[in-house]
Formats: sequence, C-alpha cells, structure tokens
Amino acid sequence: MKRWFKHTLASLMVLVLAFTSQTCGRKAQKAMETENDEIKSIAIVSAGGQLGYSSFFEITKDSIKFSSHLAVDTTRNIAFSKRINPQDWNDMIGGIDLEIFKNATNGHSVQPVDGIDTEIIVKTNDDEISRLNAYDNEVWRWIEEKRNKYDIENDK
Repeated sequence: MKRWFKHTLASLMVLVLAFTSQTCGRKAQKAMETENDEIKSIAIVSAGGQLGYSSFFEITKDSIKFSSHLAVDTTRNIAFSKRINPQDWNDMIGGIDLEIFKNATNGHSVQPVDGIDTEIIVKTNDDEISRLNAYDNEVWRWIEEKRNKYDIENDK
C-alpha cells in the first residue's frame, strides 16, 4: 500500500510540475510577445451627428494625417498631413499599455441619437486592435487626450 501511495504521489507531482511549467511557459511567451509588439500607428475615426460629420486622424512615427468632412457644408472640409518630431511620437505612445487597451470593452453606438461614434485603432507589427466608444478604458482616454493636444481643426 505504501509503495502504491509513493508511486501515485510521485506521478501526481510530475503531472503538476509539467502542467505548471507549460502554464508558466505560455505566460512568459505571451508577455514576451506583448513586449515585442511595437506600435506602428494610431488612428482615430469619428462619424455621426446631425451635420454628417466624419474625421480621420492618424499618427505614425514620423507624421500626422488629418481630414474632416461635413456633409451639410463641404466648404468646411479639411485635409492635411505634416511631419512630427520623434518626441511627439514617444509622448503619444508613452502611456499606451496594449494589454489594457486590448481588454477595453466597446461602448454603445451613439449615432442613433445623433451622436458621434469614435473608434481608435492601434496597429502593431503583429496585430490591429480596434475599440469603439471605450470611454471607460484609461488607455482609450489617454489616446483621445493626446490627440486633442494637436488641436487639428486650428492647426492647418
């Protein structure tokens, strides 16, 4: 009986160690993948409202592109791009934790009540993460705040 118990206990310990090492290995691999995920661009797309508003903002390591359109008054449409310095890019991505952003929950569309929906798309070397109206997410809000820093409408 003792011999059987020792063999069973030893077998269970081997199984536990094997399972633990696999789990730890997967966690380490996932952490390493996240660390190696380099942000390539951030895009913010907004659309909706009674005036038929839409806008597109994209920032990359070296440039900003922006356009906005009003369906009811095309004379107020704006489109431009400009170069940025590396410090602006580093400032933009400095507060972005991709895991937190990936875990953001999409909010409800506000277009049915003439609101404007905003989608943020973060592109990395391996993935594209998109979240809509995720106002409860700290990284989503961080990106929105940094975008507002550029005051695009008045910075042509």
